[in-house]
Amino acid sequence: MKLYLIFFLSVLLAACKNKDIISASKFPAELNIVKVNKISIRLFINKMEVKDKDVIDSFIAGDKEFGVSPHAVSGSDKLRFFSADTASINDGNEKVAVTRTQHQFLFTSVKPSYQSLEYFRLIGNMNKYRSELGGPRYDGKYAVQNMMVGYGNYSEIEIRVFNYKLVKAHKGFDYYFGIERLYRSVNAGKVFNEFDEKYVNSLTQTDTLAIEEYSYTFRAK
Repeated sequence: MKLYLIFFLSVLLAACKNKDIISASKFPAELNIVKVNKISIRLFINKMEVKDKDVIDSFIAGDKEFGVSPHAVSGSDKLRFFSADTASINDGNEKVAVTRTQHQFLFTSVKPSYQSLEYFRLIGNMNKYRSELGGPRYDGKYAVQNMMVGYGNYSEIEIRVFNYKLVKAHKGFDYYFGIERLYRSVNAGKVFNEFDEKYVNSLTQTDTLAIEEYSYTFRAK
């Protein structure tokens, strides 16, 4: 009986491995966006999370990036897998490298983009998955590989996204009036990545950060 059970499990394991090999060999694979999945909106002041909905709504009011609702999508956005480790988004002109670990997919741009140290510190460090900074360019900006993360398989995958709004206040001297004043800077946008919870620890007493997390589902026809 034990020998039969061992033989049965061996056959089953081999079948699963063969199935994975067969499914992974169906390239190129084209996936279309089909759904938006809402997760949450969170607000942080200093290093503390604020859960009062009225306060959250007041802070993000008027920001066009915020207010994502779950719904079906019939769009032209596509994710193409050319092989198990190469893909492209939409136009296909720029390919990205794919690293798969079980159900997680990391997409890394082949060509770098260039960011200032200040931008990387304020915005780049929000990303849970990010590359190291490369060498500086002639204009003082640094090379960085853009990264994107998703979960699923080669026929259906959820790409993680978050919107952010970061308001920082700092003191500065107003030379016109000859007094010290409080200035506000606002950074807002959309990132194809997961929010890094550790970023909250970098917020100061004058910082307010809103994060809206959601995902896009891409599925093969």
